[in-house]
Amino acid sequence: MKIKADIEIGQDPYIEGSEFARYMNRTFFKVPYGDYVVVLVNPKMTQEVNPTYLFEALLGISLLILLISFLVVQRIINPIQAIQDGTSKIGSGELEHRIPLNLKMSWYISKEINLLATKSRIC
Repeated sequence: MKIKADIEIGQDPYIEGSEFARYMNRTFFKVPYGDYVVVLVNPKMTQEVNPTYLFEALLGISLLILLISFLVVQRIINPIQAIQDGTSKIGSGELEHRIPLNLKMSWYISKEINLLATKSRIC
């Protein structure tokens, strides 16, 4: 096309046979292309674009899910860690040590380990 050559030379870009018009705050540009005519239309720019906060919403939801996941994992791991610490102490010879029975998720296991420590102490 002639437009690229005109820009490189420094002349105003012009396409032979093209037409330019404005109507109702829109720009129309007709460009002949072989047997066809290509019409380029710019949208109305007078309407204000409302910002979307999609990224911020997704970030907030992701952080909330991360926080909830962290709290759930802590609730699961803390009783297991208390049992592990208690069994380590009992295994090292502290047969008087007892695992707290107030652990909701592992009450039965704690009770059985405490019973084992009591029986081992008796023997």
